[in-house]
Amino acid sequence: MKSTNTILILVIALINLLSTSTLEAQTEDETSSLLKKRSFEIGLNFSGDLAYRKLSTSLPSELTDYQISQKNKEEKPIFGFQTGVGLVYNFNSHIGIETGIQYTRRGYKYFTDAIVWDGQSQQNIVNAVVHTSAFHHLSVPLKANFTFGNKKLKFFSSVGASFDYLMFHKETNSYKFPNKDVSGYFYSSKNGLSAFDFVPRLGIGFVYDFSPKYCLRVEPNFRYGLMPQTNTLVVERLWTSGVNCSFLIRL
Repeated sequence: MKSTNTILILVIALINLLSTSTLEAQTEDETSSLLKKRSFEIGLNFSGDLAYRKLSTSLPSELTDYQISQKNKEEKPIFGFQTGVGLVYNFNSHIGIETGIQYTRRGYKYFTDAIVWDGQSQQNIVNAVVHTSAFHHLSVPLKANFTFGNKKLKFFSSVGASFDYLMFHKETNSYKFPNKDVSGYFYSSKNGLSAFDFVPRLGIGFVYDFSPKYCLRVEPNFRYGLMPQTNTLVVERLWTSGVNCSFLIRL
């Protein structure tokens, strides 16, 4: 009798296991089928970036080598970002193209000392000053997307470029006083700065499907501007590296 009950329990457990596996397979097939029918995606994205620049010169000399060396010692990366709206067209469940419109902030900062008159102590005080140079662009990306896998969590990669227009260049000076920090800023002229930039981009990450209609994309990426920002002996090309997060709706 015990042997018969044991066999019966095992049979019931096996039936439940097969039923669960079949249901999961059907659900994944239905999700995959629905994804194939949804060609367009639209969504919002934000990327927090490490922003900096690459220095170079077309006329190497002792002077330009010294300038590049000093700038590399003094200048540091800043927090940059990219945010906007993206539109995706999927040819199938694995290949698509993406465009949109983005607002980006790139640049760098450097440190100097400033001598400030202190009325209380009646003497000059040397204070540190942080100068931030930020380039604000309107960007139109165009890239190819590649998705691998048929599960909810899929591998994702992209390659492409963006065309960037310089909206304004913002300079900020932050003075480090003993008791408080004081900041002042001004919008410098765009004269002498490149109005446009061509920025190749590469990303690798993953896509998670909440449902056949909604998904989240997390994509570490790297972007490098090819156009020099200034027409001087030592030129700077802006680059950023960060993690782009996109929430997309399939239409």
